[in-house]
Amino acid sequence: MTNDVIDPLVSVAVCVRAHGLRGEVRLKIWNEGSDLLASVGKVTLKAKDGSTRLVRLVNARPAGDHWLAGFEGVSDRDAAEALRGSELLVRREDFPELEEDEVYLVDLLGYEVWEGDVKRGVVDGFFEYPSVDCLKVVADAGDFELPMLDDFVVRIDEDNRRILATRVDELPVEPKRPPK
Repeated sequence: MTNDVIDPLVSVAVCVRAHGLRGEVRLKIWNEGSDLLASVGKVTLKAKDGSTRLVRLVNARPAGDHWLAGFEGVSDRDAAEALRGSELLVRREDFPELEEDEVYLVDLLGYEVWEGDVKRGVVDGFFEYPSVDCLKVVADAGDFELPMLDDFVVRIDEDNRRILATRVDELPVEPKRPPK
């Protein structure tokens, strides 16, 4: 399910540096377990200055702890090096279908977090740690990370764009800092 609040383009990787002499780039993939780039034909490149362009992905393959990719129109090392720092954005609708009990973290952006009848905050980001995925929740008292574990997330209510949580008081809060 896609929600209307998120941008239909999702950052999935960043160009780290040129690789070889034929225009390939080395990529840092945000979700190391994903093989999405192997199946999409086009991506949007977002340069560090914010400009974007749609390009055809000629090849993409895992290579150890990173990926290598080639783009149409990028045929030498200099052109590949010019892509350093560019993000690869993929249309959300190109993501694989999920199983019934799965959710893409990006789809939870903007969801309200509730504990009982108390609104605890709004999901503003997420972190993927080796042991657990966490949602960044912005609250009046400060931000906190909500682990995506049954011990903390009771239910995700997609119809009302809410996450029903428990034990939120046990989570550390990063207090809001006064403006300078």
